[in-house]
Amino acid sequence: MLEEDLKKAEYDALYKEIQENSAKVYQVLNISVLSTAALLSYSFSNTTRLPFGQHVLPFLLLLPYLVIIPSLRLVRASLHSTVRIASYLKIYYEGVNSLIAWQTSMQLYRKKYDSSTTRPFRFGLAWVFVALCISTSSTSIITFISMWGDKVNHKNEFVVLYCLLALFTLIFAVLEISKVKNKLRREAFTAEEEKWVHLRSGSEKQ
Repeated sequence: MLEEDLKKAEYDALYKEIQENSAKVYQVLNISVLSTAALLSYSFSNTTRLPFGQHVLPFLLLLPYLVIIPSLRLVRASLHSTVRIASYLKIYYEGVNSLIAWQTSMQLYRKKYDSSTTRPFRFGLAWVFVALCISTSSTSIITFISMWGDKVNHKNEFVVLYCLLALFTLIFAVLEISKVKNKLRREAFTAEEEKWVHLRSGSEKQ
């Protein structure tokens, strides 16, 4: 196989992987929304069959975080893979005299016109997960207050455990959402681009 054929095969394979990463993000997003709705519904409909009865309901209403947080990490991994591939294509395939210039042109476009109106996906993706977190936490907290608001003195161990768990899951999810948003920023592409430049210069020296 000729060198040009090898390059074309690699280029096509990498762009296919970018498309697969995009599909993964939408799949994970869909699973997160459906799973959150299902878990909240399950929690409300099965409390009478569980130990401690309704007192465990606020804890059960935090179960969607078991899906939301791993989903955020999967989305972040897919976005990182996309940025890494895109920066590789820019460094190794696009140059001054190259006919291929998509990644280079996109970065110039984003640098000049980047805003919430030109990149709605970044904000939309983050806000879907924000909405899931708000729905989960608010439902759990409201249920906790309505059930235990007048019995706090008799259930201090439950109160402390619940507050710690609710606070931890919410903070962890917010940090993950922030990391996902950072993967969609221009700075993430620039950082990966610098790594490829460093690796390329090192290999050329060898």
